[in-house]
Amino acid sequence: MTLTFKGTGIKVIGCTNKDRGKIEVLIDGESQGVVDTYSASTVRQAEYFSKEDLTAGIHTIQLKVLNEKQTASSNTKIELDAFEILDSTLVAPTGVEVSSNPE
Repeated sequence: MTLTFKGTGIKVIGCTNKDRGKIEVLIDGESQGVVDTYSASTVRQAEYFSKEDLTAGIHTIQLKVLNEKQTASSNTKIELDAFEILDSTLVAPTGVEVSSNPE
C-alpha cells in the first residue's frame, strides 16, 4: 500500500490482534523499520507507527506486508484502519469571534 501526502509527519493506525503479522514501513523510499502488529488481545485503532519529524512538503509512505509473524501469532494478517497526516506548520486558532447584524 502506498500513500502520497503533504505534511510534516504521519501516523499509521490499525487493529492489532493475536493473528497479526509484520510490515515494513518506508517513507520516501527509506526503510523506517519493521512493525509487528501482534498483540495478545484485540486492540482497535492502535497507533502502530508514527513519524513526526519530516521536513514540510510532499512525502510517500509505503507499507510492505512481509508475510512474517512472531512465534506467538497464529497468522500474518494485517489490518489498516487509517493514516493520520500531521502538519506542524499549521497554526491553531486562538479564538472565535461571533457577531450578528441587527436589522
